[in-house]
Amino acid sequence: MRTKLSPMLLIALLLPVVIAAAAAPDRPPSVSLNSPNCVKVPEARGEQPEDEELGVGRNGEFCAYPVRMMAYHRVVNDHLGGPPILVSYDPETGAGQVFDPVLDGKERTFDAAPPEHGLPVLKDRETGSIWSALTGEALSGPLVGRRLAPISSFIVTWGRWKSLHPDSWVLAEDPKLSPHYTTRAAAAVCPLPPSASALRRKVDHRLNPDALVIGVSEGGHQAAYPLTDKEGHYPPEAQALEIAGLGGGLVIFLDPAAHAAIAYRPETKQQRLTFAAHETGGVPEWRDLQTGSAWNLAGMCVDGPLKGEVLAPTSFVRARWYAWSAVYPKSSLVRPPF
Repeated sequence: MRTKLSPMLLIALLLPVVIAAAAAPDRPPSVSLNSPNCVKVPEARGEQPEDEELGVGRNGEFCAYPVRMMAYHRVVNDHLGGPPILVSYDPETGAGQVFDPVLDGKERTFDAAPPEHGLPVLKDRETGSIWSALTGEALSGPLVGRRLAPISSFIVTWGRWKSLHPDSWVLAEDPKLSPHYTTRAAAAVCPLPPSASALRRKVDHRLNPDALVIGVSEGGHQAAYPLTDKEGHYPPEAQALEIAGLGGGLVIFLDPAAHAAIAYRPETKQQRLTFAAHETGGVPEWRDLQTGSAWNLAGMCVDGPLKGEVLAPTSFVRARWYAWSAVYPKSSLVRPPF
């Protein structure tokens, strides 16, 4: 039997929906995924070689989260290598991050929330606190000031991910939602979303606001490196970029064909390394000048005296310049050699 609702009760039920829609008119609704189904890489059927993936590893287990799915869901509450992980991707800023959602021994569950001041934020279900999707810091609510620990992750094409981790997991596609999975890669050049209008008067004009950069944060200092030129073109060849003075010196492995850049501490076995990029058969590798050993994009030495060694990644994220420079207005800018 259906019950007729009074006008006042109907308004009370609909008002939260109306408010939520008014708060974020430029973004579609999103539904977080909780402990979703994943399949092994050979079983994935919907991915194309140039699709971007948000890849992460923990405790020897690896999983790829397709950008085309993440652009719709924005948040995945999952487990990898045993412990829980929080996977977040924001299609407006092009930023993907993975965090440890455990605080004080309690696992938190997250959803995407309407942007605040033009920047992506998350909301935990347990306390309603609002968190920066870029830094993992609680901006308001009962947990304000607390920070989620980042878990190293990077965005890379499906073709390159498969070659690096052929036996890894990948988020399984729900066929009923396939019509929503349309954004296969972040555009190198794009209009700013309406939500970023609050930031436009503060835009740092050292770069185009929509430029994709890899932002690195180490020891309380930040630096950003543009991934493309002013026309949105990636450089023609792989590169090894040295960043002096940040955390004692870092190196970025840039793989343009894979849309990927990863920042590492260039040392192992108490030995400081310097690198030069090479390509063999269209696949880039980075050779250290001290031993001649070859390293892949994932920071693993695959050939030479240091074979089996792994470089430690530092804290970094790919994002659009307007978002990175808003969070870190004092960030230095490393100009690209192209």
